[in-house]
Amino acid sequence: MDVILINPIPWNVSTYNRIHHFAELFSNDGNRVLFVNFPNVHFDKEKEKGRTIPNLEIWHNPYEFDLNPFNRLKKGSRLESKIDSLAIRILRRLQILRIFNFLKTTHQEKTQDVQKAYIRKFNTYSTSEKKVVLYQFPLLVEYIPFFKKMGFKLIYDSVDDISYWDSPTTQILAKEEYLIKNSDFVLATAKYLQERALKFNKNTYYLTNGAEFHHFIKAREKCSRPPDLPSGNPIIGFFGLIAEHLDAKLLDYVISKRPNYNFVFIGNIDPAFNDKLKQIKSNNENFFLLGAKKYEDLPQYIHYFDTTLIPFVSLKQVTDSGHPVKIYESLAGGKPVVSIFLREMVGFPYVYISKNYEEFLKNIDISLSAEIEPEKIDKFLQQNTWEARFEKLKDFLLKI
Repeated sequence: MDVILINPIPWNVSTYNRIHHFAELFSNDGNRVLFVNFPNVHFDKEKEKGRTIPNLEIWHNPYEFDLNPFNRLKKGSRLESKIDSLAIRILRRLQILRIFNFLKTTHQEKTQDVQKAYIRKFNTYSTSEKKVVLYQFPLLVEYIPFFKKMGFKLIYDSVDDISYWDSPTTQILAKEEYLIKNSDFVLATAKYLQERALKFNKNTYYLTNGAEFHHFIKAREKCSRPPDLPSGNPIIGFFGLIAEHLDAKLLDYVISKRPNYNFVFIGNIDPAFNDKLKQIKSNNENFFLLGAKKYEDLPQYIHYFDTTLIPFVSLKQVTDSGHPVKIYESLAGGKPVVSIFLREMVGFPYVYISKNYEEFLKNIDISLSAEIEPEKIDKFLQQNTWEARFEKLKDFLLKI
């Protein structure tokens, strides 16, 4: 089977996401896989490290993805990266949105040469009798008619409530609805996302994230202490993309309230989040940003964490649909997790759900004295491995 994977997250990032695990599982199952790699300014190419996998091609496509279509207009200015929706509504009422649209560049606009490059590449993955395109974001939806004509089966893997990115300029929700309606089936990582997709496609299945158990269980083994880790106090850790989805006010609150704890964050930093990080850092000497680490080195760092955090912003788009892979990975490493309220995480072992800042802080204290039973975690995770998720995905593929 030929498989094409479309997602805005680059391949060689320091932490693996759902799309990376699917790529590896499809490849190891004997399928030919094309991972469409979108250049993204949020990732430092010098720090990108990945692993080589048989049957997998990483295609660095000729189009640079950017959710903010105004970035090319605002170089050298202080215009905010997020366009105020009120301003857009005013422009619409003034009947000048057409002129405004003429001046901007959207991620749908491509030159004829770029379109031909996509078609050429996709054609090379259309030779098998069975071929699949798995979308994890409504990018390149304009190629859906081509995929259908070539006999591809379409899957939409819904992993986030993407209304967060919607605006009259991006029209993300309209594109997602089109994608859902034209997919042979839809996967959803949260019940809320499943209910939403079912309105447009009856073939929508609940398939949550999982754990790469064999990799992160290494965090339970004795290992040398990374030299850049602070010492002397308990380590409250986070690993993953450090960006606007994190609650800067929550972080500043808990870090300032616990100067006797070291808060260590590992991961690529979104430049748009830099100012908030600098503010937290200037207020707190116990806040440490260690940058991105190789995926294979993460267990070594997690071993020295005492507790891990999921400090996301408490927006409805997050609390109803969030299902972080990091929770499974932290548990596999034998560490408790303190999280904001996430509907999907209720009932997980050693995950301390917090409904406000005060409870989040209290749960950090409680988690540090938690007596972890590895057998309890292992029993839970053995039912929630990526391999188990992939077997279900293959069952769904047999239906189409």
